[in-house]
Amino acid sequence: MIKKRLLWQLFPLYLIIVVVSMVVMLGYYSGSLREMYLGTVAQGLEARANLLIPEVTAFLDSPERIAELSKILKEMGIKSRTRITVILPNGEVAADSDQDPAKMENHAARPEVITALSGNTGIITRYSNTLDVRMMYGAVPLLVEGKTRAVIRTAVPISSFDAILDAFFNRMVIGACMIALAVSLISWWLLRRFLLPLEDIRNGVQRFANGDLTSRIYVHGSKEIVYLARLMNKMAMQLNERIDTVVRQRNELDAVFSSMTDGVIAVDSSERIISINRAAVRLLELEPDAVRGKLIHEAIRNADLQNFVRRVFNSAAGIDYEFRIYKNRQEQFFKIYGAILKDSQGQFIGAVVIITDITQSRKLEIVRRDFVANVSHELRTPIAAIKGASELLISGDIDNDKDKAEFLSIIDVQTERLSLIIDDLLALSRIEQEENKEEKDLSVMPIKDVIASAIHDCEVFATEKKILIKFTCDDNLTAKIQPRLLEQAVVNLIENAIKYSDAGSHVAVAASEQGKEVIVSVKDNGCGIPHEHLSRIFERFYRVDKSRSRKNGGTGLGLAIVKHIAHLHGGRVDVESKPNSGSTFYVTLQKS
Repeated sequence: MIKKRLLWQLFPLYLIIVVVSMVVMLGYYSGSLREMYLGTVAQGLEARANLLIPEVTAFLDSPERIAELSKILKEMGIKSRTRITVILPNGEVAADSDQDPAKMENHAARPEVITALSGNTGIITRYSNTLDVRMMYGAVPLLVEGKTRAVIRTAVPISSFDAILDAFFNRMVIGACMIALAVSLISWWLLRRFLLPLEDIRNGVQRFANGDLTSRIYVHGSKEIVYLARLMNKMAMQLNERIDTVVRQRNELDAVFSSMTDGVIAVDSSERIISINRAAVRLLELEPDAVRGKLIHEAIRNADLQNFVRRVFNSAAGIDYEFRIYKNRQEQFFKIYGAILKDSQGQFIGAVVIITDITQSRKLEIVRRDFVANVSHELRTPIAAIKGASELLISGDIDNDKDKAEFLSIIDVQTERLSLIIDDLLALSRIEQEENKEEKDLSVMPIKDVIASAIHDCEVFATEKKILIKFTCDDNLTAKIQPRLLEQAVVNLIENAIKYSDAGSHVAVAASEQGKEVIVSVKDNGCGIPHEHLSRIFERFYRVDKSRSRKNGGTGLGLAIVKHIAHLHGGRVDVESKPNSGSTFYVTLQKS
């Protein structure tokens, strides 16, 4: 239903009140004026009739003079502009100022005559068929010794008064219309003036409703409206301050919520997701807009997480749990903590779940455990050999100088191997320390001489195996490097290429620029590496063929050292290899 404006609700009421008031006033005053005038006329008719009593009495005493009475009444009627009639008790007209009594009908049935014959004054207004006008009649009894001898009736026409009264009434109507129009215009102006501040308040509240709480309502009008406008402005100011505070706090909370590395999921009492941060979306590979507002079992297809949320609902204190998922065929570990949410009255409203990705720490734990096992294994072998050879020598059971020399050679070789392992471990430790520094000692310089120096260090070993090293590099190629470490990485790669290449083959070393990166590659033509080992060959002590690696004298740390040197330079290390097709190792460096 369409609501009318307050102006169009009040103004018609004002008009109705004004019109009804004017109609009532006109009716009352016109009626009062008529009654007052007719009363005055009636009093005059009665007075005139009473003045005629002595005159008419004298004629009644002399019946022969009745005819003369009509003449006298005619003269008197002309002077007073009154019709005068003398009626006998039997209703016959004895004399009349306007008509011939002989031609007039009996008046015994006339109401005023009947009243006068009963001894009272009769006043009545009616239409006169004789004179064809409206007349007021006043009949007075003429009493002689208590008996009514005749009725003296006076009458005047009131048609002229009706015309005067109608003209007066028309003037009153015109005046009332003008007054009503004036009052209506004044009412319109007053209503507009009264409602204008309310319109300003309405417009101001509309702006508030649209979110513009900085605007203010123009304060004017009556005391009550001014008070209301000031209250509305104060309310808007307080709301604006509170909303600013809430928005600021929400933005701060969102910033903290979004920047958290741990995933956070908040659910209501019906297990419906009400909030989820970016970390949770990333960790669980979800669509934020698609999951928000959905039930937990609809949005997240993980039974462990779903059961954990139900456990949180049934627990009084916070609980934690670990679970794993598989993403891209890789195992990932998560630790989750959950606690119930309560409102300000302490009522249960939902739960919050915090998800922490512990995959890296678990992998580091596995690597650390494997590293300890590998170190123990790698060290145990040369130590056991040294201990066995030395025990035999100490026991004195060996008298042959040739055997003694052989056991001493074993001790020397294993001691050298043990020294190499310790040196590589110390080197790896130093590189990791350098890698963890915020400011690294790197400089932009040509890399050709650094790689050439590494090739020079490996030439003796290559010559022994009759392997040719080919080198390709632009003289002006520069990168952001630490020369000593880069040379060590290239030496490790070249030595590995020589170890696993057949005699008479060649190793290709190259450096080239690709965009903002410089790539150093070492390619051999050896036995290659099976695909299932490629992802792990840069781990410490990882060996594709353990027996062959030990036979070649490797410590199992060379490629791990290369990987950390590449990371220290802000780059990476990659490998391409197929069995029986050789391998190519790439070290990517930053150009600047």
